[in-house]
Amino acid sequence: MRFGCSNAKLLGFPNVSLNNKTLHWVDNFCYLGYNMSSSFKYYDYSEIDKRCHTMRVRANMLASRFSKVSEDVKKLLFKTYFSSIYCSSLWIPQTQKCLQKIRVTFNDCFRIIFKVKGPHSISNEFVRRGICNFEARRRICCFSLIKRVLFPKNEIVLDIVNCTTFYRTVLYQEWIKILYV
Repeated sequence: MRFGCSNAKLLGFPNVSLNNKTLHWVDNFCYLGYNMSSSFKYYDYSEIDKRCHTMRVRANMLASRFSKVSEDVKKLLFKTYFSSIYCSSLWIPQTQKCLQKIRVTFNDCFRIIFKVKGPHSISNEFVRRGICNFEARRRICCFSLIKRVLFPKNEIVLDIVNCTTFYRTVLYQEWIKILYV
């Protein structure tokens, strides 16, 4: 997949081969159920609705099957099923509304599993139970990915990172914003 170079059509794309077979360039690719797009327009609303629905179904299933278990087991379940927000380190939201919907769903799942009712501060509930909230989880995911990208053992990735244009990409700028702003 090629990613966002504004004058790429003028410059063309190099032929890339693997095991003497030429690889074809694509603009969109479905990877493990997530649509990746070369334009970084990951956030179409139907995709967000689908992910939010999946999270709620998972939370309701866990809450019904494990309603009588201890608080420690519920913490383990929540951390296991909701701490890895898959591909969140690759998300570049077009609007804050996109992230807000996922954040609210993440908080709702927490409320469902831990049976938090009423006007309790969800932030205090996360802290009280020692569980990372949505923003903290996203920072952890971004840090993990950026650490693997900036210090790779793979020579191809190392060549990409050593290219000065890498640090001007939209994705790198998003990582810096998440980690340091």
